[in-house]
Amino acid sequence: MAWLQQTASGTFHISFRFAGKKYKRSLKTTSERAAQLKQLRLEDTIQKVESGWLELPPGADLPVFLLTEGKCSSQKIEVVPPVPAEEPVMPWKLGQVFELYVDALPANSLEETTVATMRIHQRHFERKLGERFVLSDLSQQILTKYISQRSRESGKKGRTICGSTIKKEVRTLSTLWKWAIANKLIARADFPDTSQLRYPIDSEKPKFQLFEDVVKQVDSVGSDSEEAVLLWESVFLSRVELAELLAYVNENAKRSFLFPMFVLAAHTGIRRSELLRSKKTDFQNEILTVRERKRKKGVNSTRQIPLSSLAKASIENWFADHPGGNDTFCQELGDTCGVKVESISVRAAHYYFKKTLEKSKWANLTGWHVLRHSFISNCASDGVDQRMIDAWVGHTTDAMRERYRHLFPNESAKALKSVFG
Repeated sequence: MAWLQQTASGTFHISFRFAGKKYKRSLKTTSERAAQLKQLRLEDTIQKVESGWLELPPGADLPVFLLTEGKCSSQKIEVVPPVPAEEPVMPWKLGQVFELYVDALPANSLEETTVATMRIHQRHFERKLGERFVLSDLSQQILTKYISQRSRESGKKGRTICGSTIKKEVRTLSTLWKWAIANKLIARADFPDTSQLRYPIDSEKPKFQLFEDVVKQVDSVGSDSEEAVLLWESVFLSRVELAELLAYVNENAKRSFLFPMFVLAAHTGIRRSELLRSKKTDFQNEILTVRERKRKKGVNSTRQIPLSSLAKASIENWFADHPGGNDTFCQELGDTCGVKVESISVRAAHYYFKKTLEKSKWANLTGWHVLRHSFISNCASDGVDQRMIDAWVGHTTDAMRERYRHLFPNESAKALKSVFG
């Protein structure tokens, strides 16, 4: 067992016990993540020595040997020969592989929310399989049992865990497995056959509906029901309602960046992450260039959306009072060192959305995505060509389009009448 301590200067020290004796050494780093990783590797090296997989050389400097994972036996660094291929692979625990995977991710390779979701999946697996579960022990039987147990649990706001959620968890595990194979943490390459796994059947999500229709249905089914949660996720605001909501935000928002942020989301349909990632230089000639992460895998692509008059005016007014930096949306925060400009985090954006609307009739709206739904739904209802909507909002699959399709003018009826009159 090893534990970390941080000095007043911020440097981390690590302490551990071996063979009844306590040792303490400086890790020469102020990074908590780096210190935790070294702690993890030290504990694994100790386990390897105690299990006989790694032999302690006579006269070796024990702390140096253990902290270098057996590569050095003294203060002088020695050249270590390659590990023979026949040496058994260490049984890495699921949580350990997760830590190594996240630590190895290149900067900005994944969305902050994607990593956070993977962390949630990790907690579910460790809760069901145990924190000491060895990743290489994963089997078809274990995955089948996991799916069965998860399908019987209640999720967010009491909702039943749906099959698509469990599939995402298994997909995260598969991603982790492939990374572990590539980094020689697992000897066997065969991840359990996911085509043979059976998940609970999902119900089709409700089609997008007007705010007033959702309110009536929620009153009928009960505001605390699982159906009510799904209904609130399917709401969209008409153009009149959007104008009313934006007027409310303009009057009641406590932060000056919130009104232009609401307007931009409502009049362009961009995602919350795209709002937070946008830069002042993305606004040129009444066109917004959106920095994408989802449409092309592994590529930072872009798309362009024309700005409405209100979006253009609100952004220009905000830029005139902008606190500094190139982020479109940021805020000034004061601390003991003075005032500093800080980007808006995902958590802060959600908090500001709910806080701004909490005393209004819009309080049950789930988050920024409702403004994206509203933009797409209003464009569809007004007969805007679906290909143009796809180009504006970055839709790429029929599954994305299906929930809006009922809002388009009924061209099929016109086609039939053209044949039979």
